Amino acid sequence: MYLKYNNMKKIILIFILNIGFSAFLTAQTKSEADRYQVSKEAAADRATKKRDKLMQIVGSDATLSVNIYNLYFERLKKTDEIKGSTADNETKDKMLKANKDAFEIKLKGLLTTEQYNKYKAEKEKEKETEKN
Repeated sequence: MYLKYNNMKKIILIFILNIGFSAFLTAQTKSEADRYQVSKEAAADRATKKRDKLMQIVGSDATLSVNIYNLYFERLKKTDEIKGSTADNETKDKMLKANKDAFEIKLKGLLTTEQYNKYKAEKEKEKETEKN
């Protein structure tokens, strides 16, 4: 009788471990692309937040606001694509830097010199607060 219950305990334990192990394996099968998969709406929301923050720094103008939103949206969408790609990290870093540099050049073309200098000063403040 004791042996019967002992075998039953082993069978139940093996069954539970099997289920747990299977769940663990399934949870780990998400690819890197899935982790960085961001919907178009999420990129739009982030672009809106970034645009609003920039507009607080440089002042508001309806036309400028739309152009900045489009610029941020384009950058964020491209960033999500790069992060979700299967390229190696070094290639991704180069692509992200190129994307950032292109964004900065386009932004500099949209803003006046005074506005761009305000933007850069605010970016420097953010970097300083992140370091501390």
